[in-house]
Amino acid sequence: MSSHTRRTGLVAFAFILAACDGQPTAPASASIATPTSVASSVERTVESYISSFEGVLAGFICEDGTTSELVALEGQLFTRNTVSVNPTGTYHVTSHSMPIGLRGVGVETGQEYRVKEQEHMAVTQAETGYSGTLRNVFVLTGRESMETFKLVTIARYVVTPQGEIVIERQKERWECGK
Repeated sequence: MSSHTRRTGLVAFAFILAACDGQPTAPASASIATPTSVASSVERTVESYISSFEGVLAGFICEDGTTSELVALEGQLFTRNTVSVNPTGTYHVTSHSMPIGLRGVGVETGQEYRVKEQEHMAVTQAETGYSGTLRNVFVLTGRESMETFKLVTIARYVVTPQGEIVIERQKERWECGK
């Protein structure tokens, strides 16, 4: 994929990510499990929230130069974050998301789009630095045309305690077609 295509695609994907930039619209639930007095226990905190996609526009620019129409999204995204701290002080963070009534309508054609958005993130932080992985899948499928636009992003990184990036890999896979 050319550098220009990647930048253009990332700009298109920025429309999608705009929904994640704001504050959650409503807390879904929050629970905290506190450790007992046993020295080997793990402290765990779980936070859940719901974000709205109302007013977010999504669009794709494919490697072959074709584009999707802009799609006005509506619905919500449920996200659950779990933070665990083990007795050595190492943090483990996981995040999962799933759509709730998420759909889209083409701005030009009025066609309804099925929308799939899934994300999984895992991060570990200790005195020796931190590492993490992220996998995000975003798919728009036209109900009438059956055109599908898909972006899969996978990232892996390792950072030293001094903030030096040791490993930073990111792959993006764009798929467009019927």
